Amino acid sequence: MVGTILYAAPEQFDRSKYTDSRTDIFGLGKLLYTMLTGSVPEGGDLLLGEEHDAYRGLAIEKILYKSTSMNPEDRYQSCEDMRKALSKVTISFSLIEERHILAQNQFDVIEQMPADDESAASDNQAKNDRPEEFDVFISFKHTDKGEETQDCRMAEELFQFLTGKGIRTFFSKESLITMGVGNYLAMIEKAIEQSKVLILVGTTKEHLSANWVFLEYSMYVSTHEDSRMDSVFLYISREMLPQMDLPGAFRLYSAYQKIEDIVKIVENKLKSENVKTVKKTDPEIRKDANNLRKVMSTGYILEGRYLLQELVKDNEYYDQYVAQDLRMGNKCIVKIFFTGLVPKDKINELRSLVKNEKDILIKIRHVGVPNLLDYVESDLYYALIMDYFDSVSLIQMKQLLGKIPEKMVLGWMRDLCLLLQNLHSSSPEVFHCNIKPSNILLGKGQEIELINFSAAVTSGSQHPWFSIYSRGFEDVFSIGREKSAQTDIFAVGLTLLVLLGDGNMNLKANAKNFSQGAEYIINKCICQPDKRYKSCAEIVRDIDFISFLNFREGIKKIFLNVWRHILFRHQKQYKPDGDFFNDIFPEDSELNTSTIMIPNPNGNISPAESKLESSEFPEGFFSY
Repeated sequence: MVGTILYAAPEQFDRSKYTDSRTDIFGLGKLLYTMLTGSVPEGGDLLLGEEHDAYRGLAIEKILYKSTSMNPEDRYQSCEDMRKALSKVTISFSLIEERHILAQNQFDVIEQMPADDESAASDNQAKNDRPEEFDVFISFKHTDKGEETQDCRMAEELFQFLTGKGIRTFFSKESLITMGVGNYLAMIEKAIEQSKVLILVGTTKEHLSANWVFLEYSMYVSTHEDSRMDSVFLYISREMLPQMDLPGAFRLYSAYQKIEDIVKIVENKLKSENVKTVKKTDPEIRKDANNLRKVMSTGYILEGRYLLQELVKDNEYYDQYVAQDLRMGNKCIVKIFFTGLVPKDKINELRSLVKNEKDILIKIRHVGVPNLLDYVESDLYYALIMDYFDSVSLIQMKQLLGKIPEKMVLGWMRDLCLLLQNLHSSSPEVFHCNIKPSNILLGKGQEIELINFSAAVTSGSQHPWFSIYSRGFEDVFSIGREKSAQTDIFAVGLTLLVLLGDGNMNLKANAKNFSQGAEYIINKCICQPDKRYKSCAEIVRDIDFISFLNFREGIKKIFLNVWRHILFRHQKQYKPDGDFFNDIFPEDSELNTSTIMIPNPNGNISPAESKLESSEFPEGFFSY
């Protein structure tokens, strides 16, 4: 006998038997064992031990066992047969190392769970013993230079969409935690064999050509050769990867850029295969929606175009981001509503809210109101993309400044009322119905901007959707009734009360925080509809009149100081009385406690069209 004893086949030790190509196959099997384990084997019928758990249960172990069979008849009968078997499961050590790193990351997640979640972690590990079945396999490049790729974010969003529809989907970042990661390679191979659809996710040609992505594709093609042409799909980023730049092997397959399109294609494919989707419970639907909300966060690119940069507002049902439009290069606002976070009986209300805001913004073209730039609708979320205002909300100004000067607040309310007056007089008339400090923005040039038109209505329409929104600023006198300008006027009064007050919504308790004029305006905004302002133009006139009276009082104080200075210079001890100022500023015969003087549109002073009795405001009001 000639050769290395440890690598020799059994027939080489028996002179009664012949050697042939199968003898070399035995030696190749032993060499394969050495390359996988780093040790020299003894005997035949080789299997891997627990210390090489990463390879156990895979096709590579089956090849190892068959090639090292003690009986030549049970081995591969030719080197070509062994080559074909190996070509289907070729795994480079760099890929094994990459998956080891991913597995370790998943183990770290489980180990870092708080004590309260220990039972959940053990439940996940216990699932190792229960078989998992999958209908869709998602392949993607997980990391690049140690950082999570955009491909991974796209794949995670796709996973949430598919599982939200009850489609059993293998997504390594999530599924390995659920199933346990001890035998991750075996699970990947098994999931590929089970799956009826393979989705390749990529943002660049290099990522789609990555070793592991191409390996998973090769494994799928080798086990689904007959159906691969109509069961392999690509989900690519339209902004980063034109279809012509796809790797050559992938150009045969259909590529989709919108997540709704590929989800629909997968649904149709599985229906044709008579695959039944799993019906999810309400807690599971809400959990999937929360997972999707985490995916669609800062750094995520919506529709391959809008890069979410900063979360500026969040609600129980929606998030609002400042985003960068990668196509146009400008900033925009992206408002995302998640349907899975809304109770089933409220989904239609949410849909109505979003579509109502979309329709209203399409109709309105006005300075101070955001333009609608784009709209995205899917089964799991709705997104409105609007103009970006470089501004802060009035509630933020209140939190920042604390007590705000009354003159400044009245100026803001005047500009707001002018904006509302334009909306109320448009055709058709538009009523915002959700005026509050957080929906009023103050720009760098002190201009007022109005946002959040989800609750807005046009004249003559009813308002059935308020149950989703806070009722704090809703007109208590118009609940269940047709909305009008007075609906917004009521909210303007409460907004003025919040900005001038100390956080208490009680008018009397806050009386010390503002002048009698401001108190009068607030009271006339929030009183019963028959005594309330009929239009925002009336509020503007009263604010202008109060500003005039404040100006007159300021002039009086200036003359008082000048007179005192003159008397001091002449060393006279004289204190002027009210008659002195009445001589300088004679009271208008029509300016008294029974008549309010309102500037008319021409700028002259004239009595108000509707005179109020003196009992309706404090004694001496507007008397100086």
